[in-house]
Amino acid sequence: MLAGVDWVARTVIAESVADALAQATTHRPDLAVVDVRLPDGNGIEVVRQLGRLVPSCRALVLTMDAEPDTVRSAMDAGAAGFLLKDCEPDLILDALSTLRHGGLVLGARALTALSDPAETRLPAPFDRLTSREVTLAALVGAGLGNHTMATRLGVSEKTVRNQLSTVLVRVGARDRVHLAVLVRELGITPPGRPDGTG
Repeated sequence: MLAGVDWVARTVIAESVADALAQATTHRPDLAVVDVRLPDGNGIEVVRQLGRLVPSCRALVLTMDAEPDTVRSAMDAGAAGFLLKDCEPDLILDALSTLRHGGLVLGARALTALSDPAETRLPAPFDRLTSREVTLAALVGAGLGNHTMATRLGVSEKTVRNQLSTVLVRVGARDRVHLAVLVRELGITPPGRPDGTG
Protein backbone atom coordinates (compact mmCIF):
# COMPACT_ATOMS: atom_id res chain seq x y z
CA MET A 1 0.00 0.00 0.00
CA LEU A 2 2.81 2.43 0.78
CA ALA A 3 5.13 1.38 -2.06
CA GLY A 4 4.75 4.57 -4.08
CA VAL A 5 5.15 7.01 -1.21
CA ASP A 6 8.67 8.42 -1.06
CA TRP A 7 8.30 9.96 2.41
CA VAL A 8 7.80 6.62 4.18
CA ALA A 9 11.18 5.73 5.68
CA ARG A 10 10.12 2.56 7.52
CA THR A 11 6.90 0.65 8.11
CA VAL A 12 6.32 -1.44 11.23
CA ILE A 13 3.37 -3.82 11.56
CA ALA A 14 1.69 -4.72 14.85
CA GLU A 15 -1.05 -7.31 15.25
CA SER A 16 -2.46 -6.51 18.68
CA VAL A 17 -2.96 -3.66 21.13
CA ALA A 18 0.00 -4.79 23.24
CA ASP A 19 2.25 -5.19 20.19
CA ALA A 20 1.19 -1.79 18.78
CA LEU A 21 2.01 0.02 22.01
CA ALA A 22 5.33 -1.78 22.36
CA GLN A 23 6.27 -0.94 18.76
CA ALA A 24 5.20 2.68 19.28
CA THR A 25 7.42 2.98 22.33
CA THR A 26 10.38 1.51 20.46
CA HIS A 27 10.00 3.18 17.04
CA ARG A 28 8.12 6.41 17.93
CA PRO A 29 6.23 6.64 14.61
CA ASP A 30 5.04 9.83 12.92
CA LEU A 31 1.92 8.13 11.55
CA ALA A 32 -0.16 5.13 12.64
CA VAL A 33 -2.91 3.28 10.77
CA VAL A 34 -5.11 1.57 13.35
CA ASP A 35 -8.00 -0.89 13.01
CA VAL A 36 -10.76 -0.75 15.61
CA ARG A 37 -11.02 -4.51 16.10
CA LEU A 38 -7.82 -6.13 17.36
CA PRO A 39 -7.33 -9.64 18.84
CA ASP A 40 -6.66 -8.40 22.37
CA GLY A 41 -8.79 -5.25 22.51
CA ASN A 42 -9.95 -2.07 20.85
CA GLY A 43 -7.84 -0.03 18.45
CA ILE A 44 -9.37 3.15 19.80
CA GLU A 45 -7.47 2.50 23.00
CA VAL A 46 -4.30 2.27 20.89
CA VAL A 47 -5.08 5.74 19.51
CA ARG A 48 -5.62 7.10 23.01
CA GLN A 49 -2.40 5.57 24.32
CA LEU A 50 -0.42 6.78 21.31
CA GLY A 51 -1.38 10.30 22.28
CA ARG A 52 0.26 9.68 25.65
CA LEU A 53 3.28 7.66 24.52
CA VAL A 54 4.11 9.46 21.27
CA PRO A 55 2.27 12.82 21.24
CA SER A 56 3.64 13.70 17.80
CA CYS A 57 2.18 10.55 16.20
CA ARG A 58 -0.96 11.15 14.13
CA ALA A 59 -3.39 8.24 13.88
CA LEU A 60 -5.66 7.23 11.02
CA VAL A 61 -8.41 4.81 12.02
CA LEU A 62 -9.07 2.40 9.13
CA THR A 63 -11.97 0.07 9.80
CA MET A 64 -15.27 -1.35 8.51
CA ASP A 65 -17.15 -0.02 11.55
CA ALA A 66 -18.92 3.23 10.64
CA GLU A 67 -21.24 3.32 13.66
CA PRO A 68 -21.62 6.88 14.99
CA ASP A 69 -20.36 5.87 18.45
CA THR A 70 -17.23 4.35 16.92
CA VAL A 71 -16.46 7.45 14.85
CA ARG A 72 -17.04 9.76 17.82
CA SER A 73 -14.97 7.58 20.15
CA ALA A 74 -12.08 7.51 17.67
CA MET A 75 -12.06 11.28 17.24
CA ASP A 76 -12.45 11.86 20.99
CA ALA A 77 -9.48 9.53 21.57
CA GLY A 78 -7.35 11.76 19.38
CA ALA A 79 -7.54 10.20 15.90
CA ALA A 80 -6.64 12.66 13.14
CA GLY A 81 -8.48 10.65 10.51
CA PHE A 82 -11.20 8.06 10.01
CA LEU A 83 -11.74 6.04 6.81
CA LEU A 84 -13.49 2.81 5.94
CA LYS A 85 -11.48 -0.08 4.53
CA ASP A 86 -13.52 -0.22 1.33
CA CYS A 87 -12.24 3.17 0.14
CA GLU A 88 -9.76 3.40 -2.74
CA PRO A 89 -6.10 2.74 -1.80
CA ASP A 90 -5.12 6.12 -3.29
CA LEU A 91 -7.44 7.83 -0.80
CA ILE A 92 -5.65 6.15 2.06
CA LEU A 93 -2.32 7.41 0.73
CA ASP A 94 -3.77 10.91 0.29
CA ALA A 95 -5.16 10.75 3.83
CA LEU A 96 -1.77 9.82 5.26
CA SER A 97 -0.16 12.68 3.36
CA THR A 98 -2.82 15.05 4.71
CA LEU A 99 -2.22 13.83 8.27
CA ARG A 100 1.53 14.16 7.80
CA HIS A 101 1.05 17.82 6.90
CA GLY A 102 -1.16 18.53 9.91
CA GLY A 103 -4.61 18.08 8.35
CA LEU A 104 -7.64 16.08 9.43
CA VAL A 105 -9.44 13.47 7.33
CA LEU A 106 -12.97 12.12 7.65
CA GLY A 107 -14.42 9.86 4.98
CA ALA A 108 -17.90 10.51 3.64
CA ARG A 109 -19.60 7.84 5.74
CA ALA A 110 -17.78 8.98 8.85
CA LEU A 111 -19.11 12.50 8.31
CA THR A 112 -22.59 11.07 7.80
CA ALA A 113 -22.26 9.03 10.98
CA LEU A 114 -21.40 12.19 12.91
CA SER A 115 -24.40 14.07 11.53
CA ASP A 116 -27.22 14.65 13.97
CA PRO A 117 -30.56 14.52 12.12
CA ALA A 118 -32.21 16.21 15.07
CA GLU A 119 -29.92 19.24 14.98
CA THR A 120 -31.34 22.71 14.52
CA ARG A 121 -32.47 23.53 11.00
CA LEU A 122 -29.92 25.47 8.99
CA PRO A 123 -30.63 29.07 7.97
CA ALA A 124 -31.83 29.83 4.44
CA PRO A 125 -30.63 29.25 1.79
CA PHE A 126 -28.57 26.38 3.26
CA ASP A 127 -31.72 24.64 4.48
CA ARG A 128 -32.22 23.58 0.84
CA LEU A 129 -29.08 21.43 0.88
CA THR A 130 -28.48 17.80 1.75
CA SER A 131 -26.05 16.95 4.56
CA ARG A 132 -23.32 16.18 2.00
CA GLU A 133 -23.92 19.49 0.22
CA VAL A 134 -23.73 21.40 3.51
CA THR A 135 -20.42 19.68 4.20
CA LEU A 136 -19.07 20.69 0.78
CA ALA A 137 -20.20 24.29 1.25
CA ALA A 138 -18.60 24.42 4.70
CA LEU A 139 -15.32 23.05 3.37
CA VAL A 140 -15.33 25.69 0.63
CA GLY A 141 -15.88 28.29 3.35
CA ALA A 142 -12.87 26.88 5.19
CA GLY A 143 -10.77 27.51 2.09
CA LEU A 144 -10.19 23.91 1.02
CA GLY A 145 -9.55 22.98 -2.61
CA ASN A 146 -11.34 20.27 -4.58
CA HIS A 147 -8.54 17.74 -4.20
CA THR A 148 -8.47 18.04 -0.41
CA MET A 149 -12.27 17.89 -0.20
CA ALA A 150 -12.34 14.79 -2.40
CA THR A 151 -9.80 13.11 -0.14
CA ARG A 152 -11.70 13.98 3.03
CA LEU A 153 -15.03 12.82 1.65
CA GLY A 154 -13.75 9.70 -0.07
CA VAL A 155 -14.98 10.71 -3.53
CA SER A 156 -13.41 11.82 -6.82
CA GLU A 157 -12.60 15.43 -7.67
CA LYS A 158 -15.13 15.19 -10.52
CA THR A 159 -17.85 14.30 -7.99
CA VAL A 160 -16.85 17.29 -5.85
CA ARG A 161 -17.03 19.62 -8.87
CA ASN A 162 -20.44 18.29 -9.90
CA GLN A 163 -21.89 18.52 -6.40
CA LEU A 164 -20.49 22.02 -5.90
CA SER A 165 -22.21 23.13 -9.12
CA THR A 166 -25.51 21.96 -7.62
CA VAL A 167 -24.76 23.74 -4.33
CA LEU A 168 -24.06 27.05 -6.12
CA VAL A 169 -27.42 26.86 -7.89
CA ARG A 170 -29.39 25.87 -4.78
CA VAL A 171 -28.03 28.66 -2.59
CA GLY A 172 -27.96 31.26 -5.37
CA ALA A 173 -24.23 31.84 -5.13
CA ARG A 174 -22.55 33.45 -8.16
CA ASP A 175 -19.32 31.52 -7.75
CA ARG A 176 -17.11 29.72 -5.24
CA VAL A 177 -15.97 32.96 -3.59
CA HIS A 178 -19.56 34.13 -3.10
CA LEU A 179 -20.41 30.71 -1.60
CA ALA A 180 -17.49 30.99 0.84
CA VAL A 181 -18.67 34.45 1.92
CA LEU A 182 -22.22 33.17 2.56
CA VAL A 183 -20.89 30.19 4.52
CA ARG A 184 -18.74 32.40 6.74
CA GLU A 185 -21.43 35.01 7.29
CA LEU A 186 -23.88 32.36 8.48
CA GLY A 187 -21.33 30.30 10.42
CA ILE A 188 -22.03 27.08 8.53
CA THR A 189 -19.84 24.16 9.60
CA PRO A 190 -19.70 20.48 8.52
CA PRO A 191 -22.25 18.26 10.33
CA GLY A 192 -21.01 16.83 13.58
CA ARG A 193 -17.89 19.03 13.86
CA PRO A 194 -18.68 22.36 15.53
CA ASP A 195 -15.25 23.73 14.70
CA GLY A 196 -15.58 22.83 11.02
CA THR A 197 -12.46 20.67 10.96
CA GLY A 198 -14.20 17.52 9.83
